[in-house]
Amino acid sequence: MVHLISYDLNGHERPAAYEHVKQVIEQHATAAYRVLYSQWLVETNQSSVAWWNALKEVVDRNDRVFICQVPNRACFGYLDAEAGEWLKQRRHLPDCELRPLAAFGAVKPRSSVTVHPGRGERERIP
Repeated sequence: MVHLISYDLNGHERPAAYEHVKQVIEQHATAAYRVLYSQWLVETNQSSVAWWNALKEVVDRNDRVFICQVPNRACFGYLDAEAGEWLKQRRHLPDCELRPLAAFGAVKPRSSVTVHPGRGERERIP
């Protein structure tokens, strides 16, 4: 089965903290693929609770973790081609349509403002 593990390490986490999470994921998974910065697809025979029991050893109280089994149903997303291949190799989500990020280029994203905490600077992202 395939699980999705998503997490945010809040506070003043150092890159080493993210490396610890990565090591736990890679150690416990049959196979793992990092789809986003803090999000992994993992092939496993373990339950979501078992995954939490492994990860809680390397996260803090202020961190956030979400773990769920990915159902074998249709899905849609904009990810890199390797993510789709990873799922196809496991014969998981046969009706999953994952488009490459380049296909997203025709859609203009909304603009936003980024506030940098502590610096008071604002940056407009077109």
